[in-house]
Amino acid sequence: MNRLALPQPGSAACQEADQEDIVWPSGNNSLHRANHGEESEAVGAPDLLPDAGNRPMRLAEPGFSLPCVSTGRFFWQIAEAMSMLLALTLSVVPSGEVFTCTPVAVWDGDGPIWCAEGPRVRLAGIAARELDGSCRPGHPCPTAGAIEARSALVSILGKPVGRSPHGHVLVEGPALHCTSEGPAGGRRTAAWCTSPIAGDVSCAMVKGGWALRWKRYWKDYSC
Repeated sequence: MNRLALPQPGSAACQEADQEDIVWPSGNNSLHRANHGEESEAVGAPDLLPDAGNRPMRLAEPGFSLPCVSTGRFFWQIAEAMSMLLALTLSVVPSGEVFTCTPVAVWDGDGPIWCAEGPRVRLAGIAARELDGSCRPGHPCPTAGAIEARSALVSILGKPVGRSPHGHVLVEGPALHCTSEGPAGGRRTAAWCTSPIAGDVSCAMVKGGWALRWKRYWKDYSC
């Protein structure tokens, strides 16, 4: 894993930098900028990572700075810790693994659901409309509109608490109990998730008419 190229204490670069603070890059410190698999989702929840309370927090505020002379090994430890946390955030949960997902953001009616713990869950076995109202070729096409389906998913997960700059609905709700079906394209994990509010999330979306079973992935799953 690559480390940040930071000046070492006592080096010429560090001595020169003592004259001015080393400023952490401010502004839009976006973590992810790519379209993922079949989903044409925008980048979501930029500048956000889960804190110890499982709620989003900013990586750095504009103007945040640390003097070179006072960083040293401590600064390197921060960089390594953030690199490990970033790797966790970008990981796909292996198939068959059970994991917890505390929802913090939703893109559309079948996900991805951004989890405070790191994964991005694409609900397994179902398909909802894209946010532009379309249905992708070869995908099941429910009658429910995209915004209606997303609102239903947010209600199943908890409650809306805001909107990200890229259009994700920020949510607050109890942790989901999920079982991974493996990669769902890009950094997404396909998973069956159960909510203490509404039970099986995929089943609840189908039962409400907001999404349809996708036979290719639903297989013999039982609600």
